Amino acid sequence: MAVNNDYSRPRQGTMIRQKPPFRLLRYFTVISLVTLLFANIIFGIWFSHISSNKLIRNEERNNVALANTLSNWVWKDYGNFLASSANRQKQQIINHPQFKKLDEALRERTALLDVIKIKIYTLNGYTVFSSDLSQVGDNKHGRHSFML
Repeated sequence: MAVNNDYSRPRQGTMIRQKPPFRLLRYFTVISLVTLLFANIIFGIWFSHISSNKLIRNEERNNVALANTLSNWVWKDYGNFLASSANRQKQQIINHPQFKKLDEALRERTALLDVIKIKIYTLNGYTVFSSDLSQVGDNKHGRHSFML
């Protein structure tokens, strides 16, 4: 016996609207792409920040090591001259034969290095040597940039 069920087939003249299939692959692809782009941007910014901080710290350590090396050598050979220069005028310091020897020696030792300028201060901020002669004799005492 066949069951006549009105629910099993549509009535004549009526159309059944079917939902379009859910496009999971399309949504998954778009969401994955957006997520990967966002993650790459975040990790790129983070990696750039970490890398630049490490480079800066490394260069600071190298600069301190170079300054210590030059300081040890300068004070061993020119310490008396530099200590006595604190009481001299600019022209007296520049015209002193030890100043010229120190200038030549420092230029020779730093010729192949990426050194822009060398300055030597007394403890109270008086510039007793600078590779830029116009800065010899400057007094940085009391300035915020020169604090011990």
